[in-house]
Amino acid sequence: MANIIYDARKLKLMEAVKELSYLVGNSDAWFNSFWSLVMENENIYDELLYYIDHHDLLCRYTIENYSIVDLFVWQMANYNLLHDTGKNDASCCKEAMVLFAFEAMALMAKEPEKYKKRIQSDMRLDK
Repeated sequence: MANIIYDARKLKLMEAVKELSYLVGNSDAWFNSFWSLVMENENIYDELLYYIDHHDLLCRYTIENYSIVDLFVWQMANYNLLHDTGKNDASCCKEAMVLFAFEAMALMAKEPEKYKKRIQSDMRLDK
């Protein structure tokens, strides 16, 4: 048993994200899919761990020059558009937007060009 390495950080992170996911109304299926995506990318795992520990975004990892903050802003803009608001109001759950931003980043890591085009067309950005 001396050769078993136990990383309590992963369990702590998984439990914290699972709790947060349920608090914002995401399903078990959403969480399981999200967690699988996060576990596929060490950089996203590190960004998420930092967020849970500090309640702040690290922004060290980028894909096509987009950081987690860019994806958070993109999620917020999509929320505003879908809810026909000029800005996000009290009904917008920022914690949910952060989780969706991490999900988008994990998906973008798999298909960078697809998401880069989607972000640029949705936000009319020129990155």
